[in-house]
Amino acid sequence: MIDFWLLIAKYIFLAFLYIFIFWALTVIRRDDSGPHEAADAVAGAKIRVIDGRSAPGSYAIDDSVLLGRAPECDIRLDDVAVSARHARISKRGRHWLVEDLDSSNGTFVDGVRVNGSRRVNPGERIKIGRTELTIEES
Repeated sequence: MIDFWLLIAKYIFLAFLYIFIFWALTVIRRDDSGPHEAADAVAGAKIRVIDGRSAPGSYAIDDSVLLGRAPECDIRLDDVAVSARHARISKRGRHWLVEDLDSSNGTFVDGVRVNGSRRVNPGERIKIGRTELTIEES
């Protein structure tokens, strides 16, 4: 009788194992944007300065870009309200993240202060000091 229950338990365990493997593969496939899709999205992306003391313009961006007043920044903003290393915008999978780097005056997305990092969608306004930016994808 015990052999019968052990056999049933074994089949139940195997069923749960196969369900878990199927679920894991489904999640991986759904979250994986694929190398071509991610490369195409990043290749055509740019940051556009909308308003502020910095000259309006567009900057092509790769996976990550550092914003601030320091010479080592990828995009230098001529704004006294901007810290030397103010914020970083980076691509994670299919999404953009903006990260405040402990700046003095903060980083805002559509008027909401960023604490740590936050997802940002193309078209949303990013405010760094007195400078407003947006991400555009083609």
